[in-house]
Amino acid sequence: MPEEYFTEIGTTHSSFGLDKNRSLVLTHAGRELAWQEWDDVYIVYQPSSAETHVFNDTTAAVLQSLEKDVLTMAEIGDRTAQWLDLGRDELSSGDLSFALGRLEELGLIEWSGTAAR
Repeated sequence: MPEEYFTEIGTTHSSFGLDKNRSLVLTHAGRELAWQEWDDVYIVYQPSSAETHVFNDTTAAVLQSLEKDVLTMAEIGDRTAQWLDLGRDELSSGDLSFALGRLEELGLIEWSGTAAR
């Protein structure tokens, strides 16, 4: 992925720093989601907060990529692009940084080493 991808993430969401080798993991709350695909969006119920969220393809792809593995930011970007049928450099850094920031804000992902497993 281009270096500016990581620079933009670092400036958009301060907790996402510039280290593309840091790993992210689903939290307990992120593992208990109930999914329903509806047209081009995903309706996701989060039992831990009793909230329902509407996610786009990029956000859904990030969560799907973390279901089985702890991944670095670079790996998340690669898997998300693959899930969306995009080339490695076609994934919008703004879309990905927004998705990562929003998922962290909702308590669905966090940096590896801090997750309650």
